[in-house]
Amino acid sequence: MGWKGATGREVAEKILEAQRFAELDQFRATTHNKGIMNGIDAVALAMGQDWRAIESAAHSYAALGRRYGPLTTYKINGNTFEAELEIPLSIGTKGGAISTNPSYVATHQIMDYPTAVELG
Repeated sequence: MGWKGATGREVAEKILEAQRFAELDQFRATTHNKGIMNGIDAVALAMGQDWRAIESAAHSYAALGRRYGPLTTYKINGNTFEAELEIPLSIGTKGGAISTNPSYVATHQIMDYPTAVELG
C-alpha cells in the first residue's frame, strides 16, 4: 500500500508500526527522535532558546533509566489518533537576547508574546 489514497486509519496504523519499530530498535529510535527534534529545534532557534540544551536534554531523557527509546507514544482510541510527546524543556521568554535581538523580538511578537508554559 502506498500513501496515495490511504485512509486516515491506514496512515495511523502505519505510524503505530513505525512507533513499534522505534521501541524495539534503538537505532530506529534515534532516527525517530531526530525527526522530532528537527521541528523543535527550528522553533527553539526562531524563539531565541538554547536549542542545543533542549536537544541534549531530550536525547538524555530518551536514554533515562533504560535503553535509548522514542520520545513519543501513539495510539488509536476509537476513531481518534492520539499522540504524546514528553521531553524536559527549559524555556525562557524574557530577558537576554530575547529582548534585544530584533529577530527574536519579531518572532515573539508574531507568536503574540507566549508565556514560557505556552511556548513549551
